[in-house]
Amino acid sequence: MPPEAASHAQRCASLVAAMRATAHRAGDPLRLGKRESNLFRDRQRSPRQRVDLSGFCHVLEINTAEGWVDVEGLTTYEQLVATTLAQGVMPAVVPQLKTITVGGAVAGVGIEASSHRHGLVHHTLMEIDVLLPDGEVVHCTPDNDHKDLFFGFPNAYGTLGYALRLRLRTVPVKPFVRIEHRVHAKAHAFFSDLAGLCGNGYVGGNGNGNGNGNGNGNGNGHGNGNGPSSHNPHPDIAAQDVDFVDGVVFGPRQQVVSVARFVDTAPWVSDYGFEQIYYRSLLDKTVDYLSVQDYLWRWDTDWFWCSKNFGAQHPLVRRLLGRSQLNSRTYTRWMRWNDRLGISRQLARLRGRQLESVIQDVDIPIASATSFLAFLLREVGILPIWICPVRAPSESQPFTLYPLAPGKLWINFGFWDTVTSDTARPPGHVNRTIENEVMRLHGVKSLYSDSYFTPEAFAQVYATPTYEALKDKYDPLGRMLDLYDKCVLKA
Repeated sequence: MPPEAASHAQRCASLVAAMRATAHRAGDPLRLGKRESNLFRDRQRSPRQRVDLSGFCHVLEINTAEGWVDVEGLTTYEQLVATTLAQGVMPAVVPQLKTITVGGAVAGVGIEASSHRHGLVHHTLMEIDVLLPDGEVVHCTPDNDHKDLFFGFPNAYGTLGYALRLRLRTVPVKPFVRIEHRVHAKAHAFFSDLAGLCGNGYVGGNGNGNGNGNGNGNGNGHGNGNGPSSHNPHPDIAAQDVDFVDGVVFGPRQQVVSVARFVDTAPWVSDYGFEQIYYRSLLDKTVDYLSVQDYLWRWDTDWFWCSKNFGAQHPLVRRLLGRSQLNSRTYTRWMRWNDRLGISRQLARLRGRQLESVIQDVDIPIASATSFLAFLLREVGILPIWICPVRAPSESQPFTLYPLAPGKLWINFGFWDTVTSDTARPPGHVNRTIENEVMRLHGVKSLYSDSYFTPEAFAQVYATPTYEALKDKYDPLGRMLDLYDKCVLKA
């Protein structure tokens, strides 16, 4: 047994003893004690019993021959990536922000530009040890007695238990990543290019996504829209040669597909960790090269593009902050301060404006992607928009609480900003409108931020009856919050 695994066993034994000593006590619901969080929804200030898992932050074992890594749940991806890259491999899917924990990416939803090939983070999960509310630790695999919890844990957001150890698939890497940026003027061509790179033709509405409401995809998510079928317009790059695919919508007539592959050598290497800004390079460069590590964290330096809200994209501000402060950890801390003090809300009120935070990631069937983009441009207006194709492996079993049909191509839309209005609107007006459109198009919304679903709508999307059966089995005393209460009612 590796020494890290032995110390993990000792930590588990101590934790179980402490949990069982208090399991008989009635009281406030359990809550994971974490210094940092990548959740973007306010929570009610109510008493909780905090479970301290801060010691579970180690990479336990890397098996390069079999292609997996064992890691504890509170390990950040920053630490995991640094450890695996030293062995010539990386987790098959690495979420974009360094502070995301491995357990958090599975308990929620983790995605990145390799998701067109490997699915979401939980699709790369091979086994998981879960701490239940009563202090028992259960070992879950896709085919053992706890397979219901294996497939029910993702998107449960810590309402069924906490991940202590996870085994994730890894893939080998090369030293560098070559990125090609392709600019498109029409949404249909943009999504066709994405679909071709992911190995299937795009069949969907032929709306041009110009914000005028003319997108006419059929919206049923089954791939029988009236637009033409289009395959990869760049046949020199075969789908099987593509390691990473994502894109950015800068405007109605300006979308960029970024396709990347591992390479052994690079004629130059760009640096977007300080003075240069990655997302701006998509429009400035046709081809670019990054080290593998810098590619994986290309979005972290400027929190995609949200650092602009703090003035951190101004050259002088960047120099004053320095390289060490240009990261998602800094911006998250500033955002929390702003939320607590209400600075942005007060400034908007002084200007006679109403402010609504819209921080969302949604997955839409490829057939409805053009239609949904037209909706966003018309009804929401947030730009840029991050685009990431995702396909659950065909051989995988559907995960209970995040039901992406295996083998089908979905498009993740990420849009994060505030929307202002000169007229009074009900709380959550824009977010509710988005949820309704996502449901109409048979999409799925991540629950890491504000949600406004009715109980009936929530049950329709997130398999509430099956979830309640899991809750009765693994948390019969209700020591953890209910998923709807936590994610929608903000308990």
